[in-house]
Amino acid sequence: MVIVEKIWIFISTLISGLLACYTDLIPALVFFIISTCLDTATSIHAQAMVKGLIFNPFKKYFWNEISSSGLRNWMKKVFWEYGVYLIISFVIDQCVFKNLTLFNTFGRELTLPVLAIYLFAFIETWSIGENIERAGGINIFKKILHLIPDKYQKIFKS
Repeated sequence: MVIVEKIWIFISTLISGLLACYTDLIPALVFFIISTCLDTATSIHAQAMVKGLIFNPFKKYFWNEISSSGLRNWMKKVFWEYGVYLIISFVIDQCVFKNLTLFNTFGRELTLPVLAIYLFAFIETWSIGENIERAGGINIFKKILHLIPDKYQKIFKS
């Protein structure tokens, strides 16, 4: 990894963590961390299933499926891409919206950064469904989309 990327990962993690301590982001971050970890585990499982291996974290072949390049790509996705978007959402929230509450639901004030984190978590959750489907299972999220009326399904198909 280039030194600039390592520095950016450290800075974005530090800034995101500090900002999360002073906002309502904590529940959103917990949801994001859980969904990201599950996405990683289901991705490893799907990769093993494609190769015809059984998912068993107590066997050596399971750990051989984890590659440093895969973990590096995961770190770039989480800290570089999501970190940049989160910092941008904080800047827009503070400078443009002046910390405006966009939604007030379940007793929580949802600002732009909180909504951004939830969006990232839902992207990771959708990826979990794709990994399960790749491993030969059923993507429950696609099944749920079939319950939506046809005129609204056009939005998701495009």
